[in-house]
Amino acid sequence: MAFGSWFKKLGKKIKQGFKDFANGFKHGWNKTKSVLEKVPVIGGVAKVLPKFNNKNNPVSQHFGGDGYVKFDSNGNAIS
Repeated sequence: MAFGSWFKKLGKKIKQGFKDFANGFKHGWNKTKSVLEKVPVIGGVAKVLPKFNNKNNPVSQHFGGDGYVKFDSNGNAIS
């Protein structure tokens, strides 16, 4: 019985860690893609790559945007 709650807490921490990793990856992908699109030679190729919707991404909200979606200091999306 004592280990059941410990395993449950550990499982939640692992699940949250994977969610954090996924959100960070999506933010980094969009940020890199937006920078590459500005380079003349690579820009055409970068525009073909997919981008993620980060309007509800806490990582993008924390850093203020990913190159496509901008956020104010309160974490609200700016249109």
